[in-house]
Amino acid sequence: MPALPMAVRVTIVASPGEPELSLVLDGERVALGRAEGADVRLPDPSVSPRHASLRAHGGAWLLVDHGSTNGTWIGGVRLGPEAARAIASGELVRLGRVWLRVETNVHAPASTREDTRDLAMRLVARAMTSLGEDARARVRCVAGPDAGKEAPVPDAGALVLGRGADAGLVLTEPLASRRHAEIAVTGGRPRVRDLGAKHGSSLDGAPLAPCEWTAWRPGQALVIGDDELELLAPVVGALAELSGGSDEVMKDPGAVAPPPTATPAPEPAPGEWRESRLTERPPERARRGGGTAWDPGDAMLVVFALLVVAASVAGLLWVLRA
Repeated sequence: MPALPMAVRVTIVASPGEPELSLVLDGERVALGRAEGADVRLPDPSVSPRHASLRAHGGAWLLVDHGSTNGTWIGGVRLGPEAARAIASGELVRLGRVWLRVETNVHAPASTREDTRDLAMRLVARAMTSLGEDARARVRCVAGPDAGKEAPVPDAGALVLGRGADAGLVLTEPLASRRHAEIAVTGGRPRVRDLGAKHGSSLDGAPLAPCEWTAWRPGQALVIGDDELELLAPVVGALAELSGGSDEVMKDPGAVAPPPTATPAPEPAPGEWRESRLTERPPERARRGGGTAWDPGDAMLVVFALLVVAASVAGLLWVLRA
């Protein structure tokens, strides 16, 4: 049985100033698309749910389009439905309007399903932020002594609920402990855990085990004493909406701006000459290690100067003879 190929890294090409997001996948097939089951989930309406895939074949990787609405593109050429094309390591490809960089033979631990979901959530959050929307998850108290209070869940770390002054969401509920519970977003999923509070907490009617993380889904109520809290997760809702929506039909799928990180080739260093830039070949003097070189203008000046000198000498000899 032949050995499995090395892992492949798929990176979403980012705009300048934004961190690039990538996944490392192993195995013989990597699904690319907008659907929840994709190995690389791209929550963009121009990407079809089952858009394309990368397949290992004979030590190489092939890119295959699966009849996507807006096409799979390599170097300005659109792949035909179910047509396979070998891809070189580091090559840029485009699915709809989303640019990807594919690196093969990668030596790195493979990503998990949590990493796949986290990448999709980050992409949605990035898009929402660019539109001026607040993409952070929030906790809001909808009933009880603290009704109306709310606070965002930080991108890093956790939001602590409790009566302590240092809590992120300070509660006045008498049965709440100083540090009662905390909420964090990990792997793109909001989670909650009771911090060993004396009177405990419940989620959707089920008591929370002390100090154990439990997934908190929008619509479930977290109860602390008489306080009832809800989770607002706009990214979760937007991702679900994108996943279940119809494909956007682009007017001209071939007319898409180049990848955002594409920059002109840097100018060669002094004395450097690259064969790929024949139109910028440096002067002969640079390629001869600093020796003198003659261009046509220099030669004409020298010839003119010699003619003047010859004429002067001839005139001087004529005067002497006379």
